[in-house]
Amino acid sequence: MSDVGHDNMKIKATVDGKPIVDARDLPLDVWLQVMLSPLESRKVCLYPDFCFPSEHHREAYLADIANRDLREVKALIRTFLIPTGVFGYDAEQIAHAIQRDSMAALNIERIRRAIRGEPVWEGITWILDLLHRPRMAIQVIDAYLAAHFWWMPDWRVNGLFDAMRLIRSAYLEPLQPRDELLSLAPRDFEFVIALLFKHMGFQIELTPQTGDGGFDIRLRRCDAGNSELSVVECKRYTEKIPVKEMRALLGVVERDHLTRGLLVTTSGFT
Repeated sequence: MSDVGHDNMKIKATVDGKPIVDARDLPLDVWLQVMLSPLESRKVCLYPDFCFPSEHHREAYLADIANRDLREVKALIRTFLIPTGVFGYDAEQIAHAIQRDSMAALNIERIRRAIRGEPVWEGITWILDLLHRPRMAIQVIDAYLAAHFWWMPDWRVNGLFDAMRLIRSAYLEPLQPRDELLSLAPRDFEFVIALLFKHMGFQIELTPQTGDGGFDIRLRRCDAGNSELSVVECKRYTEKIPVKEMRALLGVVERDHLTRGLLVTTSGFT
């Protein structure tokens, strides 16, 4: 992607001969063009950088994210993540930490890496390979923030929060509930259904995965002297449930003298 000119940009100062542009004043499309250009080929320096420059930019992008190319979204996430390397003020910050408490400082991993001549910051861009598990990717970023929050520049902290927002909006929110349920392992689906009935006031008991007796969950509830004993069969199916499954469940209800039998499915019935 080619960079844009800066004739109409508000110049704040220069760094290494490149003008510093207030990114908050740029239209979203112009900011994106600069942001997604290779860092080394940019004609300007953005301020702030490595994050959405303003709440307006962030909300405008997220509002239109369903229409964005996923490759663009992924490229933007990459610019917000921390690469392996150093920040400009690392040397000063590390020297201050060692001077204040040398023994404690030597136990901090990033200081130990700096002393060994290694990059101070271990990158987190590898979570781009984890976007097929978006919740886990968000948890990794959250853990990285928990470990490094106090030592990172503000715009880098903001960038990680923005990366989580992008992942949530692009990879989680578009999912339909049925798609999420179908993505679960069969046993995990049973756990979800059991939790649902627990919230409805039932005592629950999951049967073993093998030799379950024809059902997956046993339900008990006592209300005003009335005792209920029911069973639940869970079918995480994409195809419709045939009548034989219902007949089998009815057989279990009659055999065990149950109050009722319930079949919970992600599909429908023939």
